Amino acid sequence: MKITEERKNIILDIIAEMKAEHLECKKNFVCYKSSFEDICKVKGIGSFDEIECDSDDAKCCGLSFEAVSHLYCRCPLRRYIAQNFHR
Repeated sequence: MKITEERKNIILDIIAEMKAEHLECKKNFVCYKSSFEDICKVKGIGSFDEIECDSDDAKCCGLSFEAVSHLYCRCPLRRYIAQNFHR
């Protein structure tokens, strides 16, 4: 998938912020590096910006957690991708 230079810069800023805040991606940002091809599935984004995982491998990046028998992701990059690229 091709992305604009503006969105690429936003993604790189998000990655830099994640690193600065020590939010470790165990897959080294493969969702971005694979042009959104190797990416975990999500059901959608809730009203509080939470992302509900829809994948058997929902703990793939290390930023997922379970609450009330549902799996959620707290990755800001994954949220940006879901909101802006509908993936």
